[in-house]
Amino acid sequence: MTRRSTSFFPFFGLLGSLVLWRAEIMNGRRGSTMVTLFLLVLHTEYLVIFLFPLYVLSIFLSAR
Repeated sequence: MTRRSTSFFPFFGLLGSLVLWRAEIMNGRRGSTMVTLFLLVLHTEYLVIFLFPLYVLSIFLSAR
């Protein structure tokens, strides 16, 4: 895997994870969201920068 092809993964991974994250929050399944984030982070290390704040924010918003 070259560095050039890796640069495409954060955008598509972030877009796809936002859709999955939104759908699973609506369904109230927080455990499978963590698995989804873990699988997406395996593709590229940049995703954790975007997804971890979203995941923490979702916990705080759903707890209120």
